[in-house]
Amino acid sequence: MSTQALVTRRRPADTPERLDNAVWYAPAADILEDHDGFTLWLDMPGVLPADVDITFDDGVLQVEGKSTAAADTTDRHYLVQEYEAGSYGRSFSIRTPVDADGIKGELKDGTLSIRVPKAAQAKARKIVVHGG
Repeated sequence: MSTQALVTRRRPADTPERLDNAVWYAPAADILEDHDGFTLWLDMPGVLPADVDITFDDGVLQVEGKSTAAADTTDRHYLVQEYEAGSYGRSFSIRTPVDADGIKGELKDGTLSIRVPKAAQAKARKIVVHGG
């Protein structure tokens, strides 16, 4: 992948931040580029699919999600409880033409996977040369 194809931006920082009394996380991400597009995986524990928003506008893929506090914990005794309710946010600038209508996301086991297909004109292709 060329370094110009995709640029990531964490929001608001590399560690949890408190903004307006809310906790914001910048989820860790893995990104794979292949011939047909990009696949992104983001850690989003505690987030439900209904609480994820993915938008693509003007070359920027914006991912946001929100986790809520654990259910009633009065009958539980946690030894360690590091997951907090809060919001997740991360944006990715994609400089390669993509098929915005083909972008798909799936949240499973706390990992959000997003498939971003390249536009037909952005895919490398072999040109066959014919003799005359």
